[in-house]
Amino acid sequence: MYAPHFEIQNGVLTKCRMSGEEENVTVTIPDGVTSIGKDAFWGCDALKSITISDSVISIGDKAFAGCTALESVTIPNGVINIGKYAFAGCSSLQRIDVSEGNSNYLSCGGVLFDKSKSILIKYPEGKKDLSFTIPDGVTIVEKYAFNWSKSLKSITISDSITSIRCKAFDRCTSLKIINVSESNTSYSSCNGILFDKAKKILIKYPEGKKGTSYIIPDGVTSIDDFAFMNCISLKSITIPNSVTSVGCNAFKWCILLESITIPNSVTSIGKGALFLCESLKSITIPDSVTSIEEDAFSQCKSLKSITIPDSVTSIGDGAFYGCRSLESIAISNSVTSIGKSSLFSCESLKSITIPDSVTSIEDTGFAWCESLESITIPSSVTSIGNYAFKRCTALESITIPESVTSIGDSAFDDCDILTICAPSGSYAIVYAKDNGIKFKEI
Repeated sequence: MYAPHFEIQNGVLTKCRMSGEEENVTVTIPDGVTSIGKDAFWGCDALKSITISDSVISIGDKAFAGCTALESVTIPNGVINIGKYAFAGCSSLQRIDVSEGNSNYLSCGGVLFDKSKSILIKYPEGKKDLSFTIPDGVTIVEKYAFNWSKSLKSITISDSITSIRCKAFDRCTSLKIINVSESNTSYSSCNGILFDKAKKILIKYPEGKKGTSYIIPDGVTSIDDFAFMNCISLKSITIPNSVTSVGCNAFKWCILLESITIPNSVTSIGKGALFLCESLKSITIPDSVTSIEEDAFSQCKSLKSITIPDSVTSIGDGAFYGCRSLESIAISNSVTSIGKSSLFSCESLKSITIPDSVTSIEDTGFAWCESLESITIPSSVTSIGNYAFKRCTALESITIPESVTSIGDSAFDDCDILTICAPSGSYAIVYAKDNGIKFKEI
């Protein structure tokens, strides 16, 4: 009989180690353990069943995360705390039961709630039901509550729900319809899509909904964080002029999205808004946008060109990271900040003009731009960060002004044909000499 190895310190089970060779492992938590620590069973994918001893009072964050074979679990009477994402990634988990004497939690149909049944904490990811109605009396749906529930095709929000936390329906890849009770005062539904009651905020477009195009209704002012994330059927989305903000990761992983129109009413494009929209070939950023946030267009692998309007003053870290088809990007003189790794691995980019409003080239800013042939650094720039141009293998020349007084470690590593052009006696010339880089005094 295979026995897992437990690491226990002062009553805390910090780690369960398995050989990786066994299947369908059954585990009993030893008596005397009071807490199951963070990540204690992380990735124990052979764990099929577990008995938690009555001495346990706390289950830590991600305690059983990634236990893909775990089918059921019973929370004993003494548990007073279950951490965040304790059962995340338990794709076979069909029931979370709770002992009747527990004073903090209860289970109904294998779904985990707080004792008052006002908070829905976790719907088991392996539960086979095709539809689920949230019971009356529930007021809060916790973050990740339905995460990875792949069988669910429809969910009905009862009239008592007042708060649905971020990413509650994340990765529900079969979910086609989110219905809302007409009596609910906080939320509404239109064609199976979740909105706030006034239909001003589009909260969630179900990931399994069929159809290749969607026109967001007039009157919507905000596209919520993660609203269209992983909607892999959508090829085009039309945003009306009423929308002023696009939330973080709003269209993340919409891998077939080819076109999206952003109107002039939009003032902000959130972090990771179009992350990994790998079919997107072009996009126009309107003059109303003032900042492009971190990772906004990261991994848009088909994007060939983009123009940054005069209204934009900052480009966030990783904004165009991995846009390997990007051949040209026009950055206006209004931009004062270009973040770290902002154009990292833009393999097709041959040239770029950095405006004289920029004061620094950040770490890995242009690293792995393997087609970049030449670049001129404006006199406004005072520093070039670590690995800024690493592995720009086609880079033949770079002109660095006297204003640059700091160049980071390995800024030009693997730029084998590079010549640094700079004023005689400048910091750049000294750097070139010290690092064995060809130089030309100008």
